[in-house]
Amino acid sequence: MVGAIAKGVALEEMPLTELQEFSPVIALDVYDILSLQSCLEKRCAKGGVSPEQVAAAISEAKIRLKRV
Repeated sequence: MVGAIAKGVALEEMPLTELQEFSPVIALDVYDILSLQSCLEKRCAKGGVSPEQVAAAISEAKIRLKRV
């Protein structure tokens, strides 16, 4: 992250060769892990921003609105 911050770019915008300077085990699949969708899906705690949690919150809100 420090390398990306120093360059003023997002981590997923750094070329693979530069990422591999930090660790040779970094491979092309790193971009799948760094994607916004991947990050959101990992936020699955109640109230989190994963698609499943957002859908659950919407469902709960609809139920509450019907009671009003």
